Amino acid sequence: MNYNHLRYFHVVSETGSLTAAARELGVTVPTVSEQIKQLETTVGHRLFDRTGSGLRLTEVGRVTQQHTSIMFREGERLSERLEMLDQPDRHRLEIGVSSTVSRAMAAESFLPLFRIDSLFARIHSGEEPQLLHALSTHEFDLIVTDQPIPDAGDRGIEIEVLHRPRMLAVASGGLAERVERFPFDLGSVPFLHYTRSSRYRWEIDRFFREHGILPKVVGEVSDIGILRAVAAQGVAAVVLPRSAVDRTVEVLGELPSLRSDVLVAYRSEEPSEFVKTAVAALRSVEGA
Repeated sequence: MNYNHLRYFHVVSETGSLTAAARELGVTVPTVSEQIKQLETTVGHRLFDRTGSGLRLTEVGRVTQQHTSIMFREGERLSERLEMLDQPDRHRLEIGVSSTVSRAMAAESFLPLFRIDSLFARIHSGEEPQLLHALSTHEFDLIVTDQPIPDAGDRGIEIEVLHRPRMLAVASGGLAERVERFPFDLGSVPFLHYTRSSRYRWEIDRFFREHGILPKVVGEVSDIGILRAVAAQGVAAVVLPRSAVDRTVEVLGELPSLRSDVLVAYRSEEPSEFVKTAVAALRSVEGA
């Protein structure tokens, strides 16, 4: 197959239109269209369906995109690796962080990585399935997550606990003043909860059940920044990791029974000294 044809196809599949692809590639729309037609002739199948809203990948197109995504991502990584040869004293480390952890952990938690002269750390945020896939395909050297990893040993993955975040109930203004008996008075004030996709949700629900609290849930949010902002405005009480608590809110009390460990995972086959150095640096930060 012609590499240029695949490149044009990949850009079209990523941008969703011939016009956008032509703009990105710096060529004309007819040129892009012709390259796609030649690739379709080579593979013997149509790669796109033309719809009123633009281009849509066919089944063959989706399969092709899966492979071109790997091809061009690896091409980019190769270019980056070669650039790193100009910095022989530094080793690049690709680190994936689950979106829930990146929202909960203070930025300071990752600062030690950038203070290590021998490392060039690149941190990516993503969802759990994508992170695990990237770890298994060597795209990432390690990942940080707050979700358990089933059958980690069988999958060749080593897991360590980085820390166990302290979870605090917070509010502000008159709402905070109404919580005189923590945690029992939490049932008498509006409470903004986590969505059901969050691990915190189930831990907090268990805490409420253990203490016989029936919260007045006014809504559900997955973003910790929104939770903190709502609490700061005195709209509702919320539960936040300690690292997300600032002076805009007042701490009502701690939920000591929560067990939301933050984990670091890496491939167990002979982890490099650089991976070990990064894990040690992350563990050096006192519980975010």
